[in-house]
Amino acid sequence: ELSAAFPQSLTLQVEDRSSFGENLTIEGTLNCDTVCLGDVFEVQSEQGNREAFSLQVTHPRRPCSAVDRCHGFGVRRYSAETGLAGFFLQPVSRGDSFGSNDVLGT
Repeated sequence: ELSAAFPQSLTLQVEDRSSFGENLTIEGTLNCDTVCLGDVFEVQSEQGNREAFSLQVTHPRRPCSAVDRCHGFGVRRYSAETGLAGFFLQPVSRGDSFGSNDVLGT
């Protein structure tokens, strides 16, 4: 969505999805329209071979000025206004570490 809104930004056209400094990038329907503060998600391994754990949404992410420096003027504001900047999560139960194809569920 960002690459369509800012086609002049070559850095947003690259397949590296962690260009905003994310620690976790999620594919699917989780966004500002579907996630609320306090929501809890369970993380399970795709193969079921690791202990599941839970993460809770604590607050929305506000992108810093480095986003505009890296991607071009206006990307920071657009991502904040549209909710594409993401949100912060905190662990609420212990478990094993993430894997690249782990499943996030409610």
